[in-house]
Amino acid sequence: PRACERDVVIPPRRSSLVTYMSPARQGPVDLEWSPDWVHSPEQFSIPGGVKNAEEVMGSCQTMLLPSEVRDLRLSFERLLAARDALTRVLGLKGRPTVVVTSGAKNVRETSKRLGFKDDQKAYLWDDNDELRGKEQVVVVDKYKGMPREQRKKLMEFLERALPASRLSPEVARFMLSSGDEQALGIDIESGEWRYRITRCSGEEPGCFPCPPDLRV
Repeated sequence: PRACERDVVIPPRRSSLVTYMSPARQGPVDLEWSPDWVHSPEQFSIPGGVKNAEEVMGSCQTMLLPSEVRDLRLSFERLLAARDALTRVLGLKGRPTVVVTSGAKNVRETSKRLGFKDDQKAYLWDDNDELRGKEQVVVVDKYKGMPREQRKKLMEFLERALPASRLSPEVARFMLSSGDEQALGIDIESGEWRYRITRCSGEEPGCFPCPPDLRV
């Protein structure tokens, strides 16, 4: 894949991982990380060498309550799971750096923070329409669903690894709290929980547009 020839960075905007809203304290908690990770008060990076959420939490320098540690660890588990999935799909030789921000994404400044040279080309692919027209940003279509075959494979995996009927009430309530995008529903005939994965109209995964100066 072309991605193997590029330096890939994953830049999620997660304000809750920069300033954590603690249910226990009923207020915000500013999270402090290893100084080597911090780009600015609103942005930090997780190096590709970090293997799991336990290592991420080991770099947190803020005194946290046990419930806060658990909540944040689960958030980082989901984030790193997505990172590892992209690593496999793109055929990368190593795990990419994850840059977590709570503010506006700035490609040029982030590139400098990561040590890229001024003459290196850097682009951000994002589905945020507010970034349209910004320098070094390529706006892509929002995710609307999975092609039929991919959806079928995912549904089979989910039912094999963790059938919806075996979800705990706490997990089911959490999944049902996501509104229109909820990934869980009730089968009308059986009355049991069933996963809901939206299928897109096309049968092939979409392709990200590539800026002219990156085309080979």
